[in-house]
Amino acid sequence: MNKNESTFEDSLISSYESIFVARQPIFDSSLNIWGYEFLFRNSKEDNSAYISDQDKATSHVIIDGFSAAQKGIQPETKILINFPRNAILEGIAYALPSEQVIIELLENVLPERQVLKKCLEHKKKGFQLALDDFYGHPEHEAFLKLVDIVKVDVLNLTDTAIAKTIKKLRHFSCTVIAEKVENKEMFELTKKLGCDYFQGFFFSKPEIIPGKAIQSNQTVKLRLLNALNHQEDYDPQKLSELIQTDISLSYRLLKFINSPGIGLPNKISSIRHAITLLGYKRIFHWIRVLVLADLNSSPKGEELTFRSAQRGRFLQLLTEGMNTLFDTEGMFLLGLFSLLDSILDQPMEEIIKHLPLEETLANTLLGKRTQASVWLDLVEAQERADWDKVQEMIQDLNLIPEYTAACYVQALNWANDLLYSTETTEEDDDEDT
Repeated sequence: MNKNESTFEDSLISSYESIFVARQPIFDSSLNIWGYEFLFRNSKEDNSAYISDQDKATSHVIIDGFSAAQKGIQPETKILINFPRNAILEGIAYALPSEQVIIELLENVLPERQVLKKCLEHKKKGFQLALDDFYGHPEHEAFLKLVDIVKVDVLNLTDTAIAKTIKKLRHFSCTVIAEKVENKEMFELTKKLGCDYFQGFFFSKPEIIPGKAIQSNQTVKLRLLNALNHQEDYDPQKLSELIQTDISLSYRLLKFINSPGIGLPNKISSIRHAITLLGYKRIFHWIRVLVLADLNSSPKGEELTFRSAQRGRFLQLLTEGMNTLFDTEGMFLLGLFSLLDSILDQPMEEIIKHLPLEETLANTLLGKRTQASVWLDLVEAQERADWDKVQEMIQDLNLIPEYTAACYVQALNWANDLLYSTETTEEDDDEDT
Protein backbone atom coordinates (compact mmCIF):
# COMPACT_ATOMS: atom_id res chain seq x y z
CA MET A 1 0.00 0.00 0.00
CA ASN A 2 1.39 3.39 -0.98
CA LYS A 3 0.86 5.84 1.86
CA ASN A 4 0.85 8.78 -0.51
CA GLU A 5 -2.22 7.29 -2.24
CA SER A 6 -4.25 6.94 0.95
CA THR A 7 -6.92 9.55 1.60
CA PHE A 8 -6.54 9.18 5.35
CA GLU A 9 -2.78 9.46 5.19
CA ASP A 10 -2.87 12.39 2.78
CA SER A 11 -5.29 14.22 5.06
CA LEU A 12 -2.99 13.70 8.01
CA ILE A 13 0.04 14.94 6.10
CA SER A 14 -1.78 17.98 4.75
CA SER A 15 -3.10 18.81 8.23
CA TYR A 16 0.12 18.50 10.17
CA GLU A 17 2.85 18.40 7.53
CA SER A 18 6.24 17.94 9.17
CA ILE A 19 5.64 18.80 12.80
CA PHE A 20 7.30 16.54 15.34
CA VAL A 21 5.82 16.73 18.81
CA ALA A 22 6.61 15.51 22.30
CA ARG A 23 4.88 16.36 25.56
CA GLN A 24 7.06 15.79 28.62
CA PRO A 25 5.60 16.00 32.14
CA ILE A 26 7.24 17.90 34.99
CA PHE A 27 6.63 16.54 38.50
CA ASP A 28 6.81 17.90 42.02
CA SER A 29 8.58 16.00 44.80
CA SER A 30 5.42 13.95 45.48
CA LEU A 31 5.20 12.93 41.80
CA ASN A 32 2.18 15.10 41.14
CA ILE A 33 2.21 16.70 37.71
CA TRP A 34 3.03 20.41 37.95
CA GLY A 35 3.41 21.11 34.26
CA TYR A 36 4.47 19.97 30.79
CA GLU A 37 7.12 21.02 28.35
CA PHE A 38 5.85 21.09 24.79
CA LEU A 39 8.55 20.18 22.29
CA PHE A 40 7.73 20.64 18.62
CA ARG A 41 10.11 20.54 15.70
CA ASN A 42 9.72 21.12 11.98
CA SER A 43 11.59 18.53 9.91
CA LYS A 44 10.66 19.44 6.35
CA GLU A 45 13.98 21.10 5.48
CA ASP A 46 16.49 18.64 4.05
CA ASN A 47 14.16 15.79 5.04
CA SER A 48 15.71 15.72 8.50
CA ALA A 49 14.78 16.62 12.04
CA TYR A 50 17.56 19.18 12.24
CA ILE A 51 16.18 22.58 13.24
CA SER A 52 17.44 24.91 10.54
CA ASP A 53 14.99 27.63 11.58
CA GLN A 54 14.25 27.81 15.30
CA ASP A 55 11.85 30.71 14.84
CA LYS A 56 9.82 28.64 12.43
CA ALA A 57 9.82 25.74 14.89
CA THR A 58 8.50 27.98 17.67
CA SER A 59 5.84 29.40 15.35
CA HIS A 60 4.68 25.84 14.61
CA VAL A 61 4.35 25.20 18.35
CA ILE A 62 1.98 28.11 18.69
CA ILE A 63 0.10 27.88 15.39
CA ASP A 64 -0.12 24.13 14.78
CA GLY A 65 0.76 22.27 17.92
CA PHE A 66 -0.35 24.15 21.02
CA SER A 67 -4.06 23.34 20.83
CA ALA A 68 -3.42 19.67 20.06
CA ALA A 69 -0.94 19.11 22.87
CA GLN A 70 -2.91 21.21 25.34
CA LYS A 71 -6.07 19.15 25.07
CA GLY A 72 -6.93 17.42 28.34
CA ILE A 73 -4.53 19.52 30.44
CA GLN A 74 -6.06 21.44 33.33
CA PRO A 75 -5.93 25.27 33.10
CA GLU A 76 -3.79 25.49 36.24
CA THR A 77 -1.16 23.16 34.81
CA LYS A 78 1.89 25.07 33.57
CA ILE A 79 3.14 24.72 30.00
CA LEU A 80 6.74 25.47 29.05
CA ILE A 81 7.62 26.28 25.44
CA ASN A 82 11.10 26.90 24.03
CA PHE A 83 11.71 30.39 22.68
CA PRO A 84 14.73 31.31 20.53
CA ARG A 85 16.04 34.89 20.40
CA ASN A 86 13.96 36.24 17.52
CA ALA A 87 10.72 34.76 18.85
CA ILE A 88 11.28 36.69 22.08
CA LEU A 89 12.07 39.94 20.26
CA GLU A 90 9.02 39.59 18.01
CA GLY A 91 6.62 38.99 20.91
CA ILE A 92 5.25 35.71 19.59
CA ALA A 93 4.28 34.67 23.12
CA TYR A 94 1.53 37.27 23.23
CA ALA A 95 -0.62 34.86 21.21
CA LEU A 96 -0.61 32.50 24.21
CA PRO A 97 -2.29 32.64 27.66
CA SER A 98 0.19 34.25 30.07
CA GLU A 99 -1.43 32.62 33.10
CA GLN A 100 -0.51 29.16 31.85
CA VAL A 101 2.41 29.40 29.40
CA ILE A 102 5.98 29.87 30.64
CA ILE A 103 8.53 31.24 28.19
CA GLU A 104 11.60 29.01 28.21
CA LEU A 105 14.73 30.82 27.03
CA LEU A 106 16.90 28.46 25.03
CA GLU A 107 20.45 27.99 26.22
CA ASN A 108 21.89 29.83 23.20
CA VAL A 109 19.93 33.02 23.95
CA LEU A 110 22.30 35.59 25.44
CA PRO A 111 21.29 38.41 27.82
CA GLU A 112 21.69 41.21 25.30
CA ARG A 113 20.13 44.57 26.08
CA GLN A 114 17.29 44.05 23.58
CA VAL A 115 16.54 40.59 24.90
CA LEU A 116 16.51 41.71 28.54
CA LYS A 117 14.20 44.60 27.66
CA LYS A 118 11.75 42.26 25.89
CA CYS A 119 11.89 39.78 28.77
CA LEU A 120 10.88 42.57 31.17
CA GLU A 121 8.01 43.50 28.88
CA HIS A 122 6.80 39.90 28.86
CA LYS A 123 6.93 39.77 32.66
CA LYS A 124 4.85 42.96 32.88
CA LYS A 125 2.29 41.23 30.67
CA GLY A 126 2.06 38.41 33.21
CA PHE A 127 4.41 35.81 31.70
CA GLN A 128 6.86 33.80 33.74
CA LEU A 129 10.33 33.16 32.34
CA ALA A 130 12.45 30.00 32.56
CA LEU A 131 16.12 29.58 31.69
CA ASP A 132 16.92 26.29 29.96
CA ASP A 133 20.01 24.08 30.42
CA PHE A 134 21.82 26.13 33.06
CA TYR A 135 25.30 24.86 33.89
CA GLY A 136 26.54 27.82 35.89
CA HIS A 137 27.95 29.65 32.86
CA PRO A 138 28.83 33.29 33.74
CA GLU A 139 27.36 34.64 30.48
CA HIS A 140 23.87 33.63 31.63
CA GLU A 141 24.07 35.14 35.10
CA ALA A 142 22.36 38.35 33.98
CA PHE A 143 19.23 36.24 33.41
CA LEU A 144 19.26 34.86 36.95
CA LYS A 145 18.04 38.15 38.41
CA LEU A 146 15.15 38.16 35.95
CA VAL A 147 13.85 34.63 35.40
CA ASP A 148 11.35 32.84 37.63
CA ILE A 149 12.57 29.32 36.87
CA VAL A 150 15.97 27.78 36.13
CA LYS A 151 16.30 24.33 34.61
CA VAL A 152 19.46 22.41 35.49
CA ASP A 153 20.46 19.66 33.07
CA VAL A 154 21.74 16.98 35.45
CA LEU A 155 22.40 14.21 32.93
CA ASN A 156 26.04 15.02 32.20
CA LEU A 157 26.99 16.65 35.52
CA THR A 158 28.71 14.96 38.44
CA ASP A 159 26.92 14.87 41.77
CA THR A 160 29.35 17.50 43.06
CA ALA A 161 28.69 19.79 40.10
CA ILE A 162 24.93 19.40 40.53
CA ALA A 163 25.16 20.32 44.21
CA LYS A 164 27.36 23.33 43.45
CA THR A 165 25.03 24.60 40.72
CA ILE A 166 21.89 24.25 42.83
CA LYS A 167 23.59 25.93 45.80
CA LYS A 168 24.49 28.87 43.56
CA LEU A 169 20.89 29.25 42.45
CA ARG A 170 19.70 29.54 46.04
CA HIS A 171 21.11 33.08 46.06
CA PHE A 172 18.41 34.04 43.55
CA SER A 173 14.62 34.08 43.84
CA CYS A 174 13.97 31.32 41.35
CA THR A 175 12.36 27.90 41.22
CA VAL A 176 14.72 25.09 40.25
CA ILE A 177 13.77 22.27 37.89
CA ALA A 178 16.10 19.28 37.57
CA GLU A 179 15.80 18.10 33.96
CA LYS A 180 16.93 14.87 32.31
CA VAL A 181 16.44 12.96 35.54
CA GLU A 182 16.82 9.42 34.24
CA ASN A 183 16.51 7.24 37.33
CA LYS A 184 15.22 7.12 40.90
CA GLU A 185 18.68 7.67 42.36
CA MET A 186 19.04 11.01 40.58
CA PHE A 187 15.48 11.94 41.55
CA GLU A 188 16.27 11.31 45.21
CA LEU A 189 19.58 13.22 45.00
CA THR A 190 18.12 16.30 43.34
CA LYS A 191 15.16 16.26 45.71
CA LYS A 192 17.54 16.13 48.67
CA LEU A 193 19.54 19.04 47.21
CA GLY A 194 16.40 21.16 47.14
CA CYS A 195 15.13 21.07 43.57
CA ASP A 196 11.48 22.03 43.35
CA TYR A 197 10.42 20.11 40.25
CA PHE A 198 11.71 17.24 38.16
CA GLN A 199 11.63 16.39 34.46
CA GLY A 200 12.91 13.23 32.82
CA PHE A 201 12.19 9.55 32.47
CA PHE A 202 12.78 8.45 36.04
CA PHE A 203 9.01 8.03 36.51
CA SER A 204 8.94 5.38 33.80
CA LYS A 205 11.34 3.15 35.69
CA PRO A 206 9.55 0.81 38.08
CA GLU A 207 10.60 0.83 41.70
CA ILE A 208 10.90 -2.89 42.30
CA ILE A 209 10.15 -4.02 45.86
CA PRO A 210 11.52 -7.54 46.48
CA GLY A 211 8.79 -10.04 47.19
CA LYS A 212 5.96 -7.69 46.24
CA ALA A 213 3.20 -9.64 44.49
CA ILE A 214 0.57 -8.41 42.08
CA GLN A 215 -2.63 -7.76 44.02
CA SER A 216 -5.68 -9.87 43.29
CA ASN A 217 -7.68 -6.99 41.79
CA GLN A 218 -4.75 -6.23 39.51
CA THR A 219 -4.67 -9.86 38.42
CA VAL A 220 -8.35 -9.62 37.46
CA LYS A 221 -7.63 -6.54 35.39
CA LEU A 222 -4.71 -8.24 33.65
CA ARG A 223 -7.01 -11.16 32.83
CA LEU A 224 -9.52 -8.66 31.45
CA LEU A 225 -6.85 -7.12 29.23
CA ASN A 226 -5.91 -10.55 27.99
CA ALA A 227 -9.56 -11.35 27.22
CA LEU A 228 -9.52 -8.49 24.72
CA ASN A 229 -6.37 -9.62 22.93
CA HIS A 230 -7.96 -11.24 19.88
CA GLN A 231 -11.35 -10.67 18.34
CA GLU A 232 -11.64 -14.30 17.28
CA ASP A 233 -11.54 -15.33 20.95
CA TYR A 234 -14.05 -12.66 21.99
CA ASP A 235 -16.64 -14.09 24.38
CA PRO A 236 -19.22 -11.55 25.67
CA GLN A 237 -20.23 -13.83 28.53
CA LYS A 238 -16.69 -14.30 29.85
CA LEU A 239 -15.93 -10.62 29.38
CA SER A 240 -19.02 -9.55 31.32
CA GLU A 241 -18.18 -11.96 34.14
CA LEU A 242 -14.70 -10.47 34.44
CA ILE A 243 -15.97 -6.90 34.43
CA GLN A 244 -18.57 -7.69 37.07
CA THR A 245 -15.83 -8.74 39.51
CA ASP A 246 -14.81 -5.07 39.74
CA ILE A 247 -17.62 -2.82 41.03
CA SER A 248 -15.86 0.42 40.09
CA LEU A 249 -15.24 -0.71 36.51
CA SER A 250 -18.81 -2.03 36.21
CA TYR A 251 -20.28 1.26 37.38
CA ARG A 252 -18.21 3.40 35.05
CA LEU A 253 -18.82 1.12 32.09
CA LEU A 254 -22.60 1.24 32.60
CA LYS A 255 -22.43 5.01 33.06
CA PHE A 256 -20.44 5.30 29.85
CA ILE A 257 -22.67 3.12 27.69
CA ASN A 258 -25.90 4.61 29.06
CA SER A 259 -24.78 8.13 28.05
CA PRO A 260 -26.68 9.83 25.19
CA GLY A 261 -23.53 10.07 23.09
CA ILE A 262 -23.42 6.32 22.57
CA GLY A 263 -26.67 6.47 20.66
CA LEU A 264 -28.34 3.26 21.89
CA PRO A 265 -32.15 3.28 21.64
CA ASN A 266 -32.72 1.86 25.13
CA LYS A 267 -31.09 2.11 28.51
CA ILE A 268 -28.76 -0.77 29.38
CA SER A 269 -29.77 -2.99 32.27
CA SER A 270 -26.71 -5.22 32.57
CA ILE A 271 -23.06 -5.57 31.60
CA ARG A 272 -23.84 -8.60 29.45
CA HIS A 273 -26.61 -6.73 27.64
CA ALA A 274 -24.31 -3.77 26.97
CA ILE A 275 -21.44 -5.85 25.63
CA THR A 276 -23.73 -7.78 23.31
CA LEU A 277 -25.23 -4.61 21.83
CA LEU A 278 -22.04 -2.64 21.52
CA GLY A 279 -19.88 -5.38 20.06
CA TYR A 280 -16.16 -5.95 20.23
CA LYS A 281 -14.86 -3.10 18.08
CA ARG A 282 -16.85 -0.37 19.78
CA ILE A 283 -15.98 -1.23 23.35
CA PHE A 284 -12.52 -2.80 23.45
CA HIS A 285 -10.41 0.39 23.25
CA TRP A 286 -12.37 2.03 26.03
CA ILE A 287 -12.06 -0.95 28.35
CA ARG A 288 -8.35 -1.43 27.68
CA VAL A 289 -7.40 2.11 28.53
CA LEU A 290 -9.73 2.40 31.50
CA VAL A 291 -8.35 -0.82 32.97
CA LEU A 292 -4.81 0.55 32.65
CA ALA A 293 -5.89 3.75 34.37
CA ASP A 294 -7.35 1.70 37.21
CA LEU A 295 -4.11 -0.18 37.77
CA ASN A 296 -2.43 2.99 39.03
CA SER A 297 -4.64 6.01 39.72
CA SER A 298 -1.86 8.27 40.98
CA PRO A 299 -0.80 11.32 38.91
CA LYS A 300 2.23 9.29 37.84
CA GLY A 301 -0.04 6.42 36.83
CA GLU A 302 -2.37 8.72 34.91
CA GLU A 303 0.54 10.08 32.88
CA LEU A 304 1.82 6.58 32.18
CA THR A 305 -1.67 5.49 31.11
CA PHE A 306 -1.88 8.43 28.73
CA ARG A 307 1.50 7.54 27.24
CA SER A 308 0.54 3.87 26.96
CA ALA A 309 -2.65 4.71 25.08
CA GLN A 310 -0.82 7.13 22.81
CA ARG A 311 1.94 4.61 22.13
CA GLY A 312 -0.55 1.94 21.15
CA ARG A 313 -2.54 4.19 18.85
CA PHE A 314 0.60 5.67 17.29
CA LEU A 315 2.00 2.24 16.37
CA GLN A 316 -1.41 1.11 15.13
CA LEU A 317 -1.78 4.13 12.82
CA LEU A 318 1.82 4.11 11.70
CA THR A 319 1.90 0.47 10.61
CA GLU A 320 -1.49 0.35 8.93
CA GLY A 321 -1.02 -1.27 5.52
CA MET A 322 2.59 -2.23 6.26
CA ASN A 323 4.06 -5.70 6.36
CA THR A 324 5.20 -5.82 10.00
CA LEU A 325 5.82 -8.67 12.42
CA PHE A 326 2.45 -8.05 14.11
CA ASP A 327 -0.84 -6.87 12.65
CA THR A 328 -2.13 -3.43 13.66
CA GLU A 329 -3.92 -4.85 16.71
CA GLY A 330 -0.69 -6.51 17.80
CA MET A 331 1.15 -3.22 17.37
CA PHE A 332 -1.52 -1.51 19.45
CA LEU A 333 -1.00 -4.05 22.24
CA LEU A 334 2.77 -3.66 22.00
CA GLY A 335 2.51 0.06 22.66
CA LEU A 336 -0.30 -0.22 25.20
CA PHE A 337 1.48 -2.84 27.33
CA SER A 338 4.98 -1.38 27.01
CA LEU A 339 4.76 0.58 30.30
CA LEU A 340 2.91 -2.01 32.38
CA ASP A 341 5.98 -2.60 34.55
CA SER A 342 6.09 1.09 35.48
CA ILE A 343 2.34 1.32 36.01
CA LEU A 344 2.35 -1.70 38.35
CA ASP A 345 5.84 -1.17 39.82
CA GLN A 346 6.48 -4.80 38.96
CA PRO A 347 9.07 -6.62 36.86
CA MET A 348 7.74 -7.23 33.36
CA GLU A 349 8.64 -10.91 33.81
CA GLU A 350 6.09 -11.19 36.62
CA ILE A 351 3.40 -9.37 34.64
CA ILE A 352 3.85 -11.49 31.50
CA LYS A 353 3.01 -14.58 33.56
CA HIS A 354 -0.55 -13.27 33.81
CA LEU A 355 -0.76 -12.41 30.10
CA PRO A 356 -0.37 -15.48 27.89
CA LEU A 357 0.78 -13.42 24.91
CA GLU A 358 2.24 -14.62 21.64
CA GLU A 359 5.91 -15.44 22.25
CA THR A 360 7.49 -12.72 20.10
CA LEU A 361 5.22 -10.04 21.53
CA ALA A 362 6.05 -11.19 25.05
CA ASN A 363 9.78 -11.22 24.30
CA THR A 364 9.62 -7.70 22.89
CA LEU A 365 7.90 -6.46 26.05
CA LEU A 366 10.53 -8.25 28.13
CA GLY A 367 13.22 -6.19 26.44
CA LYS A 368 14.62 -8.95 24.27
CA ARG A 369 15.61 -7.79 20.80
CA THR A 370 13.09 -8.87 18.18
CA GLN A 371 12.07 -7.53 14.79
CA ALA A 372 9.41 -5.48 16.59
CA SER A 373 11.79 -3.81 19.06
CA VAL A 374 12.64 -1.03 16.64
CA TRP A 375 9.07 0.28 16.84
CA LEU A 376 9.31 0.75 20.59
CA ASP A 377 12.70 2.38 20.07
CA LEU A 378 11.05 4.87 17.71
CA VAL A 379 8.30 5.68 20.24
CA GLU A 380 10.83 6.24 23.03
CA ALA A 381 13.02 8.47 20.87
CA GLN A 382 9.94 10.52 19.94
CA GLU A 383 8.93 10.91 23.59
CA ARG A 384 12.44 12.00 24.54
CA ALA A 385 12.41 14.57 21.72
CA ASP A 386 15.57 12.96 20.36
CA TRP A 387 14.87 14.23 16.86
CA ASP A 388 18.15 13.06 15.34
CA LYS A 389 17.40 9.51 16.46
CA VAL A 390 13.80 9.79 15.28
CA GLN A 391 14.90 10.85 11.82
CA GLU A 392 17.48 8.07 11.60
CA MET A 393 14.90 5.45 12.50
CA ILE A 394 12.31 6.89 10.14
CA GLN A 395 14.79 6.48 7.30
CA ASP A 396 15.70 2.94 8.39
CA LEU A 397 12.02 1.95 8.50
CA ASN A 398 11.32 3.62 5.15
CA LEU A 399 8.64 5.86 6.64
CA ILE A 400 7.46 9.27 5.50
CA PRO A 401 8.56 11.91 8.07
CA GLU A 402 5.43 14.02 7.65
CA TYR A 403 3.16 11.01 7.98
CA THR A 404 5.01 9.76 11.05
CA ALA A 405 4.67 13.12 12.75
CA ALA A 406 0.99 13.36 11.80
CA CYS A 407 0.27 9.90 13.23
CA TYR A 408 1.92 10.93 16.49
CA VAL A 409 -0.26 14.04 16.80
CA GLN A 410 -3.33 12.02 15.80
CA ALA A 411 -2.51 9.49 18.53
CA LEU A 412 -2.05 12.27 21.07
CA ASN A 413 -5.52 13.63 20.25
CA TRP A 414 -7.02 10.13 20.36
CA ALA A 415 -5.54 9.38 23.80
CA ASN A 416 -6.76 12.71 25.12
CA ASP A 417 -10.26 12.15 23.79
CA LEU A 418 -10.44 8.62 25.11
CA LEU A 419 -9.06 9.28 28.59
CA TYR A 420 -10.69 12.58 29.33
CA SER A 421 -14.06 11.63 27.89
CA THR A 422 -14.26 8.78 30.42
CA GLU A 423 -14.07 11.08 33.44
CA THR A 424 -17.41 10.59 35.14
CA THR A 425 -18.98 14.01 35.26
CA GLU A 426 -22.48 14.68 34.07
CA GLU A 427 -21.24 17.28 31.62
CA ASP A 428 -18.84 14.85 29.99
CA ASP A 429 -21.37 12.10 29.45
CA ASP A 430 -22.74 13.67 26.30
CA GLU A 431 -19.31 13.64 24.72
CA ASP A 432 -18.53 9.98 25.25
CA THR A 433 -18.38 8.12 21.97
